Amino acid sequence: MISNSVYYLKMVQPEANEKIKKYLDLIEQEVNKRARIVGDLLDYARAISTDPKPVSVLELVEHTLSRFPVPASIQVSLKIPSDLPQVYADPLHVEQVLGNLITNACQAMSTPTLKASSTTLEKGGKLTITARQKS
Repeated sequence: MISNSVYYLKMVQPEANEKIKKYLDLIEQEVNKRARIVGDLLDYARAISTDPKPVSVLELVEHTLSRFPVPASIQVSLKIPSDLPQVYADPLHVEQVLGNLITNACQAMSTPTLKASSTTLEKGGKLTITARQKS
């Protein structure tokens, strides 16, 4: 309901001043975050079936990065050997876990910057994803 209200306000007030647009965007972002949290809690609460199969770690990471894009200001480095053996896992669930970790890492790299008129978030940093075979 809140999401629909924000959408409606954006549609009927296209000439709104920048402060109003900024707050509508902030409300929209927070509603989306809360919806993801509720969805994650519901997923956790219900019995989850798995479909494990042999998968490539590198392919899992690359596919996850395509589903959970990293902001351009964050440099991504993959340190995954090409000869790493496949793992036996459910790719959908592993991608969801990796996606959550990537999202959390990107959010942690956001730093608030105080200016005279407002507070903004500046993003930047380096995300390194490493995998290796345990010896």
